[in-house]
Amino acid sequence: MEILNCQKPRGLEALRQNKIALKAIERDTVLRFLPIADDKPSRIDGFIWNQSSGVITGIYEVKSRTYGLDKLESTYGNQWMVSWSKLQAALDITKHTKLPFWGVLHLEPDGLVLMVEIFNESATWGCDVQLRNKLWNGVEERMAFLSMSEARRHRIVDNQTELF
Repeated sequence: MEILNCQKPRGLEALRQNKIALKAIERDTVLRFLPIADDKPSRIDGFIWNQSSGVITGIYEVKSRTYGLDKLESTYGNQWMVSWSKLQAALDITKHTKLPFWGVLHLEPDGLVLMVEIFNESATWGCDVQLRNKLWNGVEERMAFLSMSEARRHRIVDNQTELF
């Protein structure tokens, strides 16, 4: 049986940080994040439920990074790199469900969570994006660089990191 990255110590910490990030958004909004089980690979991380309307309103991808906003803005040009294959899979789901696809990026050192609409319900871009090939783990792969300039911002509260 293959061990997934999320089952290794570093992966388990990433999952914990992802939960912390999602809780920050839940604290600030009426949204609830319904994850897909972590023990199997999935095309998306889960569904977004609006508890006021009682309706599933989106799908999401969440990532935690060990760098802060300064590095995101200066080194990475305020862009989040996501593989094109990941986005193609999410786009397919969006086309069939009419659910927008959201990206959640947790910048751990700053306690900052950014949420950006990647695809809207019409399956067109919800944010500015640049597509280009990049050498990744020794293989040239198509990557999307998502602008985070219009992302919604949420903060981690001090006691929130002890929830998990």
